[in-house]
Amino acid sequence: MPPGFAVKFLLLCTCVRAVRYDTEEEGLLAMEEQAEKEAVRNKRLYFHRINTYYLVDHSTQCAQLCRLTADCKSYQYRQGEQRCEINNATMREFPSHSKTLTGWSYYKRNAIAFFGIWSPCPQESDPCRNGGICTSRLLKTQQTEPNHCRPTCVCPAGFHGDDCQTDARDKVGWKQHGLYAFKVFSDNVTPKRYNEARTACADEGATLGILKDEDTHDFVLALKNMTAPSEKLWIGLSDSEVEGSFAWEDGSPLGDFSQWVPGQPNSQSNRNCVYITPQHATHPSQWGDRSCSSRHVAAYVCQKKLSFWSRAKVVGSSGSSDDATHSADRTTDGHSLTYWRPDDSNRYFNNW
Repeated sequence: MPPGFAVKFLLLCTCVRAVRYDTEEEGLLAMEEQAEKEAVRNKRLYFHRINTYYLVDHSTQCAQLCRLTADCKSYQYRQGEQRCEINNATMREFPSHSKTLTGWSYYKRNAIAFFGIWSPCPQESDPCRNGGICTSRLLKTQQTEPNHCRPTCVCPAGFHGDDCQTDARDKVGWKQHGLYAFKVFSDNVTPKRYNEARTACADEGATLGILKDEDTHDFVLALKNMTAPSEKLWIGLSDSEVEGSFAWEDGSPLGDFSQWVPGQPNSQSNRNCVYITPQHATHPSQWGDRSCSSRHVAAYVCQKKLSFWSRAKVVGSSGSSDDATHSADRTTDGHSLTYWRPDDSNRYFNNW
């Protein structure tokens, strides 16, 4: 080896590395600019979210979380809330599940097609739990080099800790009905508009309530009358997409069952969203339509599907378990203090 070769080789590697880092940053900025041009503005895809959502500082970080998640096909970001959602489907696959919502931007998985920058963790050393996404370097931060010794877990909303091990979500108040769990929320101080109620349900991994039959309608009424009997309550029904053609939040048409107040729905184009009337109304516990931006509806009902949990463990009121599993669409005794936990889940529900 010629004298000084090792020193020259080291300097060459150092220079190449510096140039490569500059090129990566310049390339990333160019790809970000292109991604923003192709983003679908003021659109959000519902029903296909992976986990809950993530709070990140930049849409590029949201792109990174999508690329680090095998099942992610698209992502959406709302800068005002720094909120990132990753989806296992696309708007092209489910156009009826796309809703207009101001402030959101929707992107395809490969919106930023810049390879080698996503910094995945080695699978065997991924410490993240509860849907946390592991990366050795989160983009758009001060960290410039991957850290494989102490990777970063980006936690979904409701979880925290180095490994996303702590669950801070509300587990109380969900009631089972068939293959779904329902919960009524009420807020007299700051009532939510329809889209705000929709977003609040989505934060729970749920949708606004879909009441396609009398049995489900009566079940939700019972919940409402226990929680918010004197309030109007948003349900997941509107004709916002096509005037006069009411559809449920899952995209299905209204169908044969309805509980309209006499004379409604009316033909006023600004009354697109549906609520249930309070107990003291002239026509109690029936459906009315009103402006989706109204703040005179103080309650809303959310529903989440449980059928993807095929088995469930019943836990008694004392916290003891019968150590048996049961189908997820029913509990064993119907007692109001009996809680049950679907297999492979850390969330509890109760029957009543």
